[in-house]
Amino acid sequence: KYTGFRDINRSIPHTYRLESVDYYEDLPDAGKEWMRKKEAEKAEYGPWHPEGLIHTVSNGIKVRTKSEMAIAEILLRNGIPFVYELPHVLKNGKIVHTDFTILSTIDYKTEILLEHEGSMADSGYRDKHAWRVENYYLSGYVPNVNIFFT
Repeated sequence: KYTGFRDINRSIPHTYRLESVDYYEDLPDAGKEWMRKKEAEKAEYGPWHPEGLIHTVSNGIKVRTKSEMAIAEILLRNGIPFVYELPHVLKNGKIVHTDFTILSTIDYKTEILLEHEGSMADSGYRDKHAWRVENYYLSGYVPNVNIFFT
């Protein structure tokens, strides 16, 4: 259940903050443990281009675009646990920061990736996106099964 914004320690960058699990009071222990584990993994890598995180979601995390902010709000309102820009190591050894890594609320085990294709009009962005799609596929991710593109 989404409980809204809480005043938490602003001196800690959102990428290191483990308190976001508190926004999911009704989340089963398995879901809370997943959130803690994934946010700790994210903290190990440090922030990824933090200067681009300019939009604040109602739970206090920062995202890059208004579209990502809307997606985060939808996930929060529906009590769906997620971690923003969690690093994933692909089979080729490259690290990608997936827009949203979501925990299935059906079994609280399955991870679903969500990539927002926000700048497809930019040819450089399209090329990077095509590379990511190909490498997600080669790493075992299947579109509309365990990875979704918006």
